[in-house]
Amino acid sequence: MENTNVSMIMTTLKIGTFLGLLNETIINVALSDLMTVFSVSANTIQWLTAGFMLIMGTFVPVTAFLIQRITTRQLFLSAMTVFLIGTIFAASASNFWLLLTGRLIQAVGTGVLLPLMMNTIMVLNPPEKRGSAMGAALLIVLFAPAIGPTYGGLVIQALNWRWIFILLIPLTIISIMIGWFYLKNITETVKIKLDITSLILSTIGFGGAIYGLNNVFSTDTAGGVVFLLIGIASIIAFTLRQLKISNPLLNVRAFSYPMFSLGIALITITYMVLFANFVLMPMFTENILGLTTFEAGLAVLPGGIIGALLPPVFGKLYDRFGPRVIVPAGFGIMAVANFSISCMTTSTNIILPIVFYCCVIIGLASLLTPSQTNTLNQLPQEYYSHGTAIMNTMMLIGSAMGSSIFVGIMEYKQKLCLVNNATAMESLNSGINFSYTLVAVLALIGLALSLFFRRKAES
Repeated sequence: MENTNVSMIMTTLKIGTFLGLLNETIINVALSDLMTVFSVSANTIQWLTAGFMLIMGTFVPVTAFLIQRITTRQLFLSAMTVFLIGTIFAASASNFWLLLTGRLIQAVGTGVLLPLMMNTIMVLNPPEKRGSAMGAALLIVLFAPAIGPTYGGLVIQALNWRWIFILLIPLTIISIMIGWFYLKNITETVKIKLDITSLILSTIGFGGAIYGLNNVFSTDTAGGVVFLLIGIASIIAFTLRQLKISNPLLNVRAFSYPMFSLGIALITITYMVLFANFVLMPMFTENILGLTTFEAGLAVLPGGIIGALLPPVFGKLYDRFGPRVIVPAGFGIMAVANFSISCMTTSTNIILPIVFYCCVIIGLASLLTPSQTNTLNQLPQEYYSHGTAIMNTMMLIGSAMGSSIFVGIMEYKQKLCLVNNATAMESLNSGINFSYTLVAVLALIGLALSLFFRRKAES
């Protein structure tokens, strides 16, 4: 395929993926306002974000089937059209439930776009160029959700919450038009039959696991545990069925490649560390240092910009040197940065958390491109769609685990401090610090595992 065609295909997919991932965090700063607008509780309003992640988590495993069954062009246009419908629903919502419906429809479209882009990278690029191509794509993956809260805050300050979605509508239409004229099919479709039992087990399994993880440390702990156990049991049943049937929805035999399995573990740990920071850093800057919501969004913006600039650089370094040094170094940087944040107090200068948060993102950028590229490089081409679906599913599960587990640990430590007569501020600070210490330990575990991570030829 000519370089011009490859460039246009990737540009088209990146624009669509950027809009989908921007939408993932765009509503976060509006949640407090929306509680007042629709007269709903905090528990209810959080479904605008939790529901989005839940639908993505249940839909991503199906993308392996869709990528094989539907042409690249049809799948992209369908996903973007679904995303557009959801955006229009959200922009025109007259009550909370219509807004939630719009968000869930958006999540279906977004759930297709990222695996489709990654699969296309694997198909169009030879192994020696995939690091650079994946790095350029991860610029989108890291930058879009990072600037979402800042963009949402600016729009709300200037206009109102509806404009968060209204401004996405023309951009989505432009993306669809670009796809209509420039996107080409890159793979041959295969007439495979959808296994309904696998689809049901997958939906219950991954949906239950993500819902359970998001609620196991909330006020509904018992319900969270029940859903988590149902999810785990369904995932086990789903896995066993995939090994028995001839047309698996998600080919779990990809895990028979040791470096693929190790890579998935490293990527899951990375997303746990990342999303723990996404949740804990705003808590620290707002509640301990006294920043406003908008100021807290600006505080993490430098990290978002760094996350956008560095992946292509580390992608090229991976193509040249492989993962042996880059990935352990990334985990080491994240471990040191998170431990440094764990020592901060109310008297800490705001510059320090911004600097160390940027260090977390530098560590993330240095290891994520090599990890994802090296993980997928282990597989033969017929496994690419399954490998990207597995990887993106575990990214979502890692995200849910990182945001849920470490917030739960923070709240537990906070309650212990309150029992021992500490002030509310001291208790929250202690809880955040303790969680950050454990996040640093998790990064060290990633460092230890990454020492065994090798290229395909080496492994």
